[in-house]
Amino acid sequence: MRRALFYISGILMITVSLSSCVSKKKFEELARAKRSSDREVVNLQNDKKRMEAEIVKMKNDFNAIRYQLTANIAAKDKQIDALYAKLRVLETKESALKSELKDVSDQVKYKEQNSNVQLETLENQIKTVKSERDQLKKELADLKTNSEWDNRKLKSEIETIKSNIQFKDSEITRLEKEVKSIKNQLAANKKLLSQKNQEVEKLSNQVKLLKKELGK
Repeated sequence: MRRALFYISGILMITVSLSSCVSKKKFEELARAKRSSDREVVNLQNDKKRMEAEIVKMKNDFNAIRYQLTANIAAKDKQIDALYAKLRVLETKESALKSELKDVSDQVKYKEQNSNVQLETLENQIKTVKSERDQLKKELADLKTNSEWDNRKLKSEIETIKSNIQFKDSEITRLEKEVKSIKNQLAANKKLLSQKNQEVEKLSNQVKLLKKELGK
């Protein structure tokens, strides 16, 4: 471009030096040609500046996109690492809860078996005591209706039988309370087992959801 300017300037100098032998019309043509060349040079310079500015902008845009992409990849990797860490924690907790659930379940089953045996034994005892009580009541009724017995002896026996009946009644009450306590304990154990099952199920659902999120 500078060479073209130099070339045009040389032509103009020659034109000026020969102006005495060049007609006015020719001089005007040369002047127009110079102005046209100047405009073209200016346009070319402007185009060059515009293109250079566009190249700089494209480079800046490229660098910005590359930086953003790198940052996004790093953030994604960090997020994935965090999710995997959370998954490992949840899996460890899930495993611990399952182990605890198994222990609780085994304990509940063992206690339930023992409780069932105790309940059966207590119920049999209650039946035996009730049977003995009913027999005593029958004997008492028989004694009351037998007029041949000596009244004093009869009263003594009646009081003894009444005491035995009261003892049997208190024994029945005690056994029934013990049965109720065992049943309440069984219900509490079943409730605890149900709660543990719910905790494990909830945690398992969280692990599945996290694995699903990681699989996206």
